[in-house]
Amino acid sequence: MQLFSLARALRPRRALVAATTIALVGTTAGAAVAAPQAGAPSESAPARAADPLIPGTLVYLKGWSSNVGLGGWKYQIWTMRSDGTRQRQVTADPDLYPYSAATNVAGNRIAFTVGRDSRLSPAGLYVIGMDGSGRTNVLAGRKQITEAKNPTWSPDGKRLAFVGYDTSIRKDIWVVDANGKNLRRVTNCDCAYANSPKWSPASANTIAWTPTSAGAQTGLALLDVRTGISKTLYDSTNSGALTVLEHTWEPNGGRIAFTGGSFNQTAPRLYAIGSALPPGTPMPLSSQTPAELGLYAPAWSPDGTRVAVSAINSSASATTGQDIWVVDSWYGWGPSTPRLPGAYDEEVTSWARTCTSSCAPGGRWSSITVSQRQESNRLRITGGLMPGRSGAKIGVRVQRLKGKRWTTVRRATTRTSAISTYNVSLKRPAYGTCRVLVTWTGNKAHRKATAQTKKIIC
Repeated sequence: MQLFSLARALRPRRALVAATTIALVGTTAGAAVAAPQAGAPSESAPARAADPLIPGTLVYLKGWSSNVGLGGWKYQIWTMRSDGTRQRQVTADPDLYPYSAATNVAGNRIAFTVGRDSRLSPAGLYVIGMDGSGRTNVLAGRKQITEAKNPTWSPDGKRLAFVGYDTSIRKDIWVVDANGKNLRRVTNCDCAYANSPKWSPASANTIAWTPTSAGAQTGLALLDVRTGISKTLYDSTNSGALTVLEHTWEPNGGRIAFTGGSFNQTAPRLYAIGSALPPGTPMPLSSQTPAELGLYAPAWSPDGTRVAVSAINSSASATTGQDIWVVDSWYGWGPSTPRLPGAYDEEVTSWARTCTSSCAPGGRWSSITVSQRQESNRLRITGGLMPGRSGAKIGVRVQRLKGKRWTTVRRATTRTSAISTYNVSLKRPAYGTCRVLVTWTGNKAHRKATAQTKKIIC
């Protein structure tokens, strides 16, 4: 398989084998030294230490093949520790299917966009807490954006950049305050590649992005969000140059790692390049990568010593769709490069600082979502429970307004699924003003949760 064939298989993400998109968020910077040559560490490279358990909280999208619908894979946002423990569901809403997500540097907020298969508008750019609370649509009421993709946070967490589609389906880089104010278009070229931008952790005004020309990706560039001026860092249009697929910043802003390759390669590889102009030569970080692995979605560890990448195994004997590997950011891929567990249905989006009590106010929080729709003579009631709990007993009541009082006319109990959602179908009541009331009694760790719909016409 040639490079561009694999690239098309990876994007859009909702392929049969779900991609694993990683981003690392942290505050500890690595050493600002020149990149070493491939195959030999630089004299300035730090001495290699044993591979530690990388701290922090992984934020990832998780779904199942049984959830495939008209729009493809259906995902929700989950978190877990980097060793796979303490898995917790952040969103559990069947009306919401996140498409891309990013965590701020502080590690307590997630920005995400939704796919076209979601009942929420794809024009939305949503921000929630790490505990799933306080969801807001940053782009609410902004009619000039018809679809948003791939958000990225500014270093101070006050702004978001994203790929926005306007009413003419032109793709450009937009910036908006995290509170929804001051939305503006930064580029005006219809040339934003879907997987850009990435905000520099060391600059309030610099974004790395991958512009396109006539639909073809042209390389890696640095964009000034104040002026809209873009300067090429690496030109992919030169003869023999690499195509840049996806990229990530070193925590101190000194280098950018990217996946890409050339036409004569069977799969993308991992490279690093200095972020200062004039640009240098990309340094291979994956010379010893097994040939059957195609690398994409790089992300730098918070301490700057590792780069995480996702790998799809293209061999016929492969038993997994993709895995996550952690590569030394100076010495590159080696025989001892560790592999983290992967699955067909998970896309890691961020590696944030571990959420503390400040991320989950109240401690014993719980929340439940509810939505309803009419299906002939039935009323379909769906929703999800947060934090994620499978097998939780959910009470569902349909109430009708009689005079000034609500009277229960339908009721049912059900249990949440493996992904903490519920689904109930009840006979539609006689015509009138109704509402749906859903409850969970809670447990020792979490308080009772109650949710209800607005007034509806049965």
